[in-house]
Amino acid sequence: MKNKLGYIGAFTLGAIFSCSITYTIMNNSIQAERAEMVKIRKEIKKLNQGINIPNFFADFDEKFKDIKKQFDQEIADAEEDARNASSFFGGLAQGIQSFTTSMAGGDITEREDDQFYYYDIEVGSSEKNEINVQVEDGHLVVSGTIVNEDKTGSVTSSFRSSFNQSRSLPRGVDQNDFKLDHDKDKGILTIKFPKI
Repeated sequence: MKNKLGYIGAFTLGAIFSCSITYTIMNNSIQAERAEMVKIRKEIKKLNQGINIPNFFADFDEKFKDIKKQFDQEIADAEEDARNASSFFGGLAQGIQSFTTSMAGGDITEREDDQFYYYDIEVGSSEKNEINVQVEDGHLVVSGTIVNEDKTGSVTSSFRSSFNQSRSLPRGVDQNDFKLDHDKDKGILTIKFPKI
């Protein structure tokens, strides 16, 4: 029995000894591998950092996407307009639109009384109109964009037309003292110059 206990004790001590040696060897190799991994990671990090060159085009991608999206939308709108214009009714509507746009306004009528010299300009009543009035070298220069809106049921369509008119001012008017009056009911912009 003593021999059996001795064998069991020796076997147990041998197992413990061999496990501790194996553990020590494995732990040392794992630590060596970890140290090597840390070294490799540091090298990779140095390589990844490299030379720091700023990217001047970093924001360009977003701007380019916006421009491309807008361009694609304009192409789609142009294709839709072309499809509509190719049909009989689409072409007819486009012709009427261009005719009404060309007739939309900007015509100047001149008149006078004892005190003032008047220029009446057809501009419509839209708040979206953009009218520029200037006096240059004895000429009245009127330009701008007129917006005509047509509401049919729940659909509102608008037509824009641009104009540029120039008239020689008569002698005997104060070119630097003119007044503007917009009669929205009639759609007339009146420019009046006092007579000297």
